[in-house]
This record gives sequence, structure tokens and C-alpha cells, in this order.
Amino acid sequence: MTEPKFMEGPLKGNFASAYAAMDANIDVCTAYPITPQTTVVEKLSELVGEKEFIERGQNVEFVRMESEHSVGAGLVGASFAGARAFTATAGQGLLYMTEMVHWMTGARLPVVVSIQTRGITGPGWNIWADYGDILSLRDSGIMIQFIASHQEIYDTIVQSFNISEHPDVMLPLFPAYGGFVLSHTAKPVKRIPWEELQKFVRPKSKEWPHVWVDGDRPIMSNALIMPQSFYSEFRIKIHEAQLKAKAVIKNTMADFKKHFGRGYGNGLVVPYKCDDAEVLLLGYGGIALQAEDAVDKARELGYKAGALRLRTYRPFP
Repeated sequence: MTEPKFMEGPLKGNFASAYAAMDANIDVCTAYPITPQTTVVEKLSELVGEKEFIERGQNVEFVRMESEHSVGAGLVGASFAGARAFTATAGQGLLYMTEMVHWMTGARLPVVVSIQTRGITGPGWNIWADYGDILSLRDSGIMIQFIASHQEIYDTIVQSFNISEHPDVMLPLFPAYGGFVLSHTAKPVKRIPWEELQKFVRPKSKEWPHVWVDGDRPIMSNALIMPQSFYSEFRIKIHEAQLKAKAVIKNTMADFKKHFGRGYGNGLVVPYKCDDAEVLLLGYGGIALQAEDAVDKARELGYKAGALRLRTYRPFP
């Protein structure tokens, strides 16, 4: 494999998120700021008008909304119309969006929402990293992935639509990383040249005819789902899609490795010195990388230790 000429430079985690969304050819970004997410949507508001993206023919609709609930509703509407839709949020913002998150899942809309994890208030404000916000949605039907590094932020988001838009899946994907710990610190990130990335990113197409709103293809939908009709079937199909997503995530990661020479385990978990390990440290997010340092120190002391990073939380491996 010939390695592409990556565009490398220091990027804050939130900027890596914004660039990845643009490089993945989003059509719509609905936005409302909340710490520590704010610089994601601020950067996106700049990028949509920059020469690099205009010259490649991108015409992204950046829509400023009045709340996170409206942000979620905007994503639902955009995805219903067949657009590739993206946003970011955190903490209380995600909780405020929760009603629409369940709508995204129930309607099988393949949106991507980048989460800069933040502690939930009470008592007092907590704006620092805690996974309580995203974990509160673990049973909503969304897919959840935990990110451990700046480079992984970029790589995960450019993979996201390949997973969420796959016909076997058609579910929202929420990649999550630590607020401030990753969102506001900067490290070298290798952006993939857009022309090279197009060999990997899923081509845009309206492959969700079950919801795609089209004036030339009128459909009728009931506003009320009775228990004796289709509700149970909807929930079962969401569960089945989650199970199928495991293979899609693995295949997407394998394809990414083939194209660009880097990857993160099999997409579901990332093992570290596990082959002969008698003790395993299990973790997710940035703390899992610290666990790898602990493994190295333990092995220096003669312990057969290993670490297993849980990268995909929903579907659970």
C-alpha cells in the first residue's frame, strides 16, 4: 500500500472533529453552543465558507438553532430529506436533545453527533469530563463509540457515516471523547487528503426510502403507534440492526486500515499486550491509554498484564 501524503499539523480535538465532518462530506450542520462543545460548531461555521471546501464543491447548510432540542429536530428534518447531517453537543445539551435522539433512532435516521463528554450538573455546575451524559442514552438505540486520542477523533468521524448509513444499520452514531482533556488540547493530527478520502467515504445516496421525504414519492405515515401494531417490531428491528452493526464496524475499520495504514483494533475493542496476559485492565476513552502505561510498568515488575480498550459501547462487543 502506498501511504497517502497526509496533511499533518497540531489540531485541538474539537477542530479535528470539525475538519473530519467536512471531509466526510456533510450536507447539514445544525448548531447550538455549549461548553466544552462550542469550538466544534464555531470552527464548522468558519469552514463552510473557506476556499478549500468551496472549491471542492461543498455547499454545507450551517443552521444556527435556539436550543439543543431544536438542533436535534433540525437533524431529524435534514435526515428525513436525505441529507448527511452532523452536529456536536455535550452535557446538559445532550440531555435537552434526548427526546429527539429517541426520534432519530425510532425513525432509523443515520445522523452523526460528536459528543464532548461532560459531567451532569448537581449540585453546582460541572463542565469537565465525565461520561454520564452519553451513558444516560445507552439504551436509546444509538450507537456509541469512545475515542481516546486526537487522531482517533478525526479517524472515527470520517468512518462514522460509512457505518450509520449502511443499509444493514441505519442508526445514529454518537462518537464521544473527553471534554477539555481532548476537546481543548492540541496534538498532531494527520488529515487525509480529500481526494484520497473519497475512495473510502461512503458515496452520498438516498438509501433510506423508508423515511426519505420526496415530493415525487408520496408516502403516508401514522402519527400514533399502538402497542398491538408495530411498536414492538420497531424495537426488535433496532436491536437487530445493532447486532448487524458489529460486522459493519469491523469491516469499516479493516477498510480504513487498508486505505490509510492505521486503525484501532477491530473497531469494537483495542487489545494491548493481551496475548499472554494473566491480568487485564478494561477501560474506555482516554483513561484506557493510561491503562496501557500501567501495563508497561507492571510488566517491568514481572507481572503478565494487559489492557483491553472498549472502543464501541453500543453495540456492545
